[in-house]
Amino acid sequence: MISRRVVGFGILASAGLGAAEAAEPASVALPPPWKSGGKPLAEALWARRSTREFADKPVPIEILSNLLWSAYGINRPASADRTAPSWRHSIETTIYVAAADGAWLYDPRRHRLTQVAAEDVRAQTGGGGRWR
Repeated sequence: MISRRVVGFGILASAGLGAAEAAEPASVALPPPWKSGGKPLAEALWARRSTREFADKPVPIEILSNLLWSAYGINRPASADRTAPSWRHSIETTIYVAAADGAWLYDPRRHRLTQVAAEDVRAQTGGGGRWR
């Protein structure tokens, strides 16, 4: 059961993240997120729409890096404040990536992913079975 203080978000990705072979959990360093450019906010909002179909192609690591940082990355390193607001700085959001090679936890402080499950869990994440 998810309480009001614990909110999780998931990003579905069909890309393999290159799990390292080691006794510790696999970890993937993400490329630095972009800090300039992109579409103006008003344009992005006018173009926004929901998609119910997903391509079966890998998400480039640079795009995944930008999505994760945009969702809840650290944009003020001195205070560890995030790109998204948090009530009374409670930092209650946890982001996972569900990929063909397992489930990964996003670590915003190190801007990296750590594998938390080695099996493909995408069908259990609300994708409607499209990942089988």
